[in-house]
Amino acid sequence: MKKTSVQLKQERKGKEDKMRSLLYNDKGETRDLSPDQEKEFDTLESEIRSLDTQIESAEKREKMEARLAKDKAKNDGLNPESREIEKNYSITRHLGFAAEKRGADGFEQEMEQEAEKEFREAGVSVEGRGILIPRSVLNSRAFGTKQRFKRDMTAGTGTQGGFTVETEVQGLIPALREQNVLMAEGAGVMEGLQGNVDMPRENAVAAFTRKGETGDADETSPSFTNVELRPKRLTGFIDVSNQLLRQSSISVQARVEDQIAKGVATKLDIEGFQGTGSNDQPTGIITDSGVVVVAIGANGGALTYAGILKMEQELADVYGDMAPVFITTNKGRRKLKNTALDAGSGIFLWDRKDNSVEGYPAMATSHLPNNLAKGTGTGLSAAILGSINAQTLTYAMWGGLEIIVNPYTKGKAGITEFIVNSYSDFAVLQPNAFVVVKDFDTAIS
Repeated sequence: MKKTSVQLKQERKGKEDKMRSLLYNDKGETRDLSPDQEKEFDTLESEIRSLDTQIESAEKREKMEARLAKDKAKNDGLNPESREIEKNYSITRHLGFAAEKRGADGFEQEMEQEAEKEFREAGVSVEGRGILIPRSVLNSRAFGTKQRFKRDMTAGTGTQGGFTVETEVQGLIPALREQNVLMAEGAGVMEGLQGNVDMPRENAVAAFTRKGETGDADETSPSFTNVELRPKRLTGFIDVSNQLLRQSSISVQARVEDQIAKGVATKLDIEGFQGTGSNDQPTGIITDSGVVVVAIGANGGALTYAGILKMEQELADVYGDMAPVFITTNKGRRKLKNTALDAGSGIFLWDRKDNSVEGYPAMATSHLPNNLAKGTGTGLSAAILGSINAQTLTYAMWGGLEIIVNPYTKGKAGITEFIVNSYSDFAVLQPNAFVVVKDFDTAIS
């Protein structure tokens, strides 16, 4: 199997470190090299030049593979079910049926029947509820690649929606919305759940010892803890003008989809990172008591190269899976891009060429907090090094979305209120798969 550019860069860095150790003593002073050291230095230099060629070739190959994958995704589009939903289902039309107090028909009726089935399977009564939207619609709208418009709109005001009324709108400028990370990186999703879910987790593994020829064996048994998943209500509401529901073509569809589906998805991502575990919130990665925390200082401090290596070591000691990703805040990324590995090397903690930290894929998100406090330190950021997959993290879903139609509260203003409810939870299945820092001072002097 060919090595990736990240693996090759790690190998190159190791050789650079060896060259640096040959050139400098412990005090950072240059020293004369012996003939053997000169030979070793020349060999390392030659190997680095070879690695540079391999890295360039690997990066070209990876860019081509990424482009081909992107083109394939563009050509293939969504999976067959999602493609049918994108083509035939309209949230706006579905809401319009409810606003006019008549039953849905066509594809919207099929989707509502599918949603009723999901809710019944989850043990939730569908009698007396509002519009029901299945998980397949949420998956298609919230986690697809298409960006959609976001803001409250009315038909009468151009900047708020009037531009979309029968004036041949060819396209929309998408709202800026932070990219969701955890599901995109492979966190698991458990769907079609019924009732509460408990998952036993091994808390300690069996340990063995050597004994003499006739010595008694010591008892050793793995222990278990319990991961609890419980339906927690996520709710909010949006307002849509009645006139716009009847007049608009693509605008309200785009806006409502973005507000509902992507709003839910964004909240799920934020809670996966920093849910408090109280006030009906799930427990996120940085608040899970089982996740190892690497402390920088009594009042926080800069995340140095030594600190990153400490995170790496802690992860290896307790988990051993060294294929993690590094995630921090946008301020944290700026700080690491501005922090040199050492004097004179021209290397920074955040590699600007391939967005990696210590060779691990790196990303930044506003869904991690940058307003933490410790001692006298304020405005501190979080950072995570860990493996995101279905074995380490999971979302739990009970049914799809419920939308309650309220045309009365703001009826005088010609506005219908749509109240959204969904039921979900999140759990860190393997806390040992993550190491976090919660006192990263990102100030740049």
